[in-house]
Formats: sequence, C-alpha cells, structure tokens
Amino acid sequence: MNLLPHLKQYLIEERIVSPNDRLSFTLSIGDINRKKSRIIRRYIVTKQTRPMLVARVIPNDWMFPLDDIEKTYSKYSSLGSVKVPKLLGRFSTPDGTFFIEEFVGTVSSLESLIRSKEIEVKQGIAILKKVFSEIWSLARVPSKEFIAEEKKRFRRYLSAFVPLGAEGETVLEKFDNIIDTYSGSLKRVWSTGDIIDRNILRSGSDWYLIDYEYSHDTLFFFKDVFRNIHFSPWTQGFSVREIFPGIGEFPEEMAKLISLAWDHHLQDKTIERRAHRPTFESMRETFWHVLGGATWHSGKPDRSQHPRQ
Repeated sequence: MNLLPHLKQYLIEERIVSPNDRLSFTLSIGDINRKKSRIIRRYIVTKQTRPMLVARVIPNDWMFPLDDIEKTYSKYSSLGSVKVPKLLGRFSTPDGTFFIEEFVGTVSSLESLIRSKEIEVKQGIAILKKVFSEIWSLARVPSKEFIAEEKKRFRRYLSAFVPLGAEGETVLEKFDNIIDTYSGSLKRVWSTGDIIDRNILRSGSDWYLIDYEYSHDTLFFFKDVFRNIHFSPWTQGFSVREIFPGIGEFPEEMAKLISLAWDHHLQDKTIERRAHRPTFESMRETFWHVLGGATWHSGKPDRSQHPRQ
C-alpha cells in the first residue's frame, strides 16, 4: 500500500503545508512483532530539514474505537504533570486512518533516563505516581451497568487464562466476590491502555505522554500500573499500592491477576504468538505464582499479605 499520496494531499488541503514545500517522509513500524493486521505505521514528516509532525496509520479493523483514540487528546489536555502532543488532524483512507500530531523533538523516555541513571529510581517512581494520581483525579463514579459490563468482560479474560475445572472456577468465583465487595470504591477511568515508562517522554523541561491506540474506559485502572511493574525491570519490587495509592483496599493479589489476564488478552490480539512465546509463558508463570501466594478471606484482603506501604 502507498499511503504517502493520501497524506501529502491532506496536508496540502488542510494548509498544514504548501504545495511548494520540500517534504520527506520517514517510516517507522517498531520492533514488536505484531500480527499483520495490527501493524501501526508511523511517519515522521520533515519540512526542508526540520521534523514537523508525526502521522500514525491505524488499521481499519483496529480493536479499539478510533473515536476513543481522538478523545484522549482532549481528555488528557488538562493534566499538569504531562503534556499531550497537539492533534493536527484525522482522516480515513481505504487502508487505514491517519492521526496527525505535532512532532515532539529531542526526547528521552523515562525508561531510558532510568537506565542511563540520569534519573534515580526514586524520582522515576514519583513521576509515575504523579501521572497516575492526576489521571485518577479525573475518574467518575461508574454506573451499575458499566460495572456489570466490566465484570463480564474481565471474567471472560480470566476464563481464557485459567484451566477448566475446580481450580479455574475458584479463581472466577473469587473475582466475582471481590468485585461485589469493592464495587463501591471502584471508579470509571479513561486510560490510554499503555501508560508505561517508554511512553512517558522528556523534551526539554516538559514531559509528554504518548501512544493512545489502546484508549478505553476501564473499571480497573490499576492494570496500567501493574504493566510497569511486570515489564519494566526498574519498577520490580514495588507494589501497585506504592505507585498508585488509589487502589485503596482492593486486594493487590487480585489486581495483579486481573492485570495479567488483561495483558494476555491484549497481546493475544496484537502480537504474533510464535514470535513472543517467551512473553506469554512468562505472563502465565507470573499469573500462577501470584495465585499460589494469594490469601483472601471471604473476598476481603488478608492485611498480613499486603506489600509494604
């Protein structure tokens, strides 16, 4: 597919560039082995010698509503700890939908800054904590219908992650009991679905949060926190509660199981399983390790099992 003529025509029609501008386009697909139908193409558009914007092409059969991706730019625009790249336009082609945003220059991810020791782990945790706290402050009280929908959806994710039989049914029953017990304290939160250290970028004195392809409403915001703990070595050893106090009294063990089931579902839909078999096996191993060490009493947490605070 040749998407560049569509992109150039749109930029000219919207007067973002002029017909006489000398433009160049650099394609980046990323190093994740996605399924062919889940590949997101990213073009950096350069005018003369200066990068000016980024254009992402989302496949037409993407698994999250495209309107939800666009909503994130406005919903997160009020955040103080991180900025949102300015959305310059959106348009559809037969091969996918373009999202065009400003180019944020000279950036370093939080992950790379920690790895190079330019930022200490303590500072990194404080940054994550502030970002999650700000997004949590935008949360709303969920309706009973939304709680029921989320409960049904995540029960399905858990079902695909546990074996048939008594042991699997025990996990699902425990999930039902805990959600019923804590439904009054759960909130409806708008999430990008990928709030992780590699998507938090520093540019000069500003921080940016990028990549909104998985944007959605969720009842289980802590799953974004656990993605950092599971996939980022520098956060391992910290509890969900230390990074995200908003989890409150929700049992951390069940939060981890829900988070792993979600990530298993997400990766199963987007990534070539054969290429990332070690990742899937690691997630499954962690799931059962957490389950084996979990202690609950009648759906309520055993406080002796909580990580340090």
